[in-house]
Amino acid sequence: MKPDNHLKQSLKNFVKQEDIKAGFILSAIGSIEKAKIRFANQVISTGFNRTFDKQVT
Repeated sequence: MKPDNHLKQSLKNFVKQEDIKAGFILSAIGSIEKAKIRFANQVISTGFNRTFDKQVT
């Protein structure tokens, strides 16, 4: 992906192109500016608005 590409749309395009029926993301490398994560067994998402360019463990 290039800077300013939309992560979700890029993943949706890849899944359609490769005819993927089920999958998961094990890890990722890169940086993003905004993130919205819905943790397991939660109804609402948690939003983050900052640059994420550090390793999270």
